[in-house]
Parts: sequence; C-alpha cells; structure tokens
Amino acid sequence: MIQTIFALVLAASFFIVEPFMRKGTTSKSLETTASDKGSLALIVVVFWIVIILPLLLNFLHRGLIPLSFVSWLGIMMMLMGLGLRIWSMRVLGEYYTRTLRVTEKQAIVTQGPYRVIRHPGYLGTIFVWIGFSLAVGNWIATILVTILLFGVYGYRIRSEEFMLIDKFGNEYQEYRKRTWRLVPFVY
Repeated sequence: MIQTIFALVLAASFFIVEPFMRKGTTSKSLETTASDKGSLALIVVVFWIVIILPLLLNFLHRGLIPLSFVSWLGIMMMLMGLGLRIWSMRVLGEYYTRTLRVTEKQAIVTQGPYRVIRHPGYLGTIFVWIGFSLAVGNWIATILVTILLFGVYGYRIRSEEFMLIDKFGNEYQEYRKRTWRLVPFVY
C-alpha cells in the first residue's frame, strides 16, 4: 500500500514539475503544427490509460504481483525516469515543447543525455509509467503500458525525426548516426 501511495505522489510530481521546466512562450504553447501529426493527442489519451489501468486492474484483483520488491523496483524506475526527464528538459531549455515544432534560431542539442540518446525525455517518461505499473504491483498493466508507451512514442519519434531532418538535413542525419534513438545499444 505504501508503494502505491509513493507511486501516486511521484506520478503527480511528473505533472507538477512540467510547467516549471518550460522556458518561453513557444515551449508553453499547446498549438500543434503539421509536424505533430496528432501525436500530442495520442500521448494525452495514453497518459490517461497508463494512470487508470493499473489502478483499475488492482481494484478488480487482476494481475496483482504479490512481491513487494517488485513495487520498490517500480519506484526506483519512476525516480530514474523523473531524473532523466528533468535533466533532458533542463538541457533542451527553451527548445523543450509539448508539441513538435522548431524555432528559427534552434540548433541541434547534443549535450547532456543528448550525446547518447536522441529522445531521453521520452525514455524518462516511459520509465516513469512502466515504473508506476510495477509500483502499484500489476503485471498485466505493466505489459499493456509498455506496449502502449513504446507504440505512442515510436510514432511520436518518427514524426519528430521527419521534422528535424526537414529542418536540419545532413546535420541531423550525422547526429542520428552517432546516437541511439531511445534505448542505448538496442534502438
């Protein structure tokens, strides 16, 4: 029970930190561009699912994990995910936006976690919500949440990379050759 409460507090902090990390008008805007291709709306829907599904399945007593160390592993994943996401947002600064857009003066960011991973903020988010499912102790939700998150962020990443290739051309292609898309040594 304590792990679930802690997981809910960490989940709330995911949303509370967000507005404080946005720098400038562009980064706070919810106005989508053609590059977004509906990915923001999909992410919002998936966020609702990844929050409600584990709690609902637990309420229905389906897929419960009886081992408390798994819940603590989920808490650790959430903390790591929040840390990676916050680090990513800080490094991106004013370029960190909710919707896919590129500003006129924008440059490709290659510092911090972006030296290794092109989308570390997304990886941090995936860690947070998979960790949440583990923290509340539900294996069915963990599997479904993992599939949903990799699906929606896979779509978002493809949309974002098309936009960045269009804007930066060969410079972004070279950056892609030096980095992993989301998971080092895997993808």
